Amino acid sequence: MTRRIIVALLRFAFRVYFRRVEVDGLENVPRKSPVIFVLNHPNALVDPAFLLCLAPRRVSFLAKAPLFRMPVLGFLVRAIEALPVYRRQDQGEDVPVVVHNPDLATGNVSDLSAIR
Repeated sequence: MTRRIIVALLRFAFRVYFRRVEVDGLENVPRKSPVIFVLNHPNALVDPAFLLCLAPRRVSFLAKAPLFRMPVLGFLVRAIEALPVYRRQDQGEDVPVVVHNPDLATGNVSDLSAIR
């Protein structure tokens, strides 16, 4: 429920802020089989937000673990059901990480795969 509200608010914000948004290549996104989107998002969290709102199917995200400890961002990444990724450079998070995303097995979508 919270995820739907976040997506609706982001879509409204995009309509207000951006005059026009073009999506190119949707026909190349498989509708049923697993797919991984790899984003290089130099403009903070805008690119993942666009993917969340405009992808033709549900997207699951991996997010760096420190985001989960931030008050507002932590709430948001949990609300969109992101999975934490613990990196070597994250202080206090020196644990080996294996991420198994069951969404891939069911044909859902993940945005990237980064495991140290």
